[in-house]
Amino acid sequence: LSLLTKVGIGAPTDMTMINGRVVWAKGEFPGLDEARMFAQAEAALATVQF
Repeated sequence: LSLLTKVGIGAPTDMTMINGRVVWAKGEFPGLDEARMFAQAEAALATVQF
């Protein structure tokens, strides 16, 4: 986000493409498996000792 503001884009974006691939659209990351990412984060957290 800070890079976008540095190059003059200060408003929210509707869609972002990188190398022809949509990485952000309509407020979501298409293709991102949130359930899998959440499970991986929980598994990693379980290994941390407080």
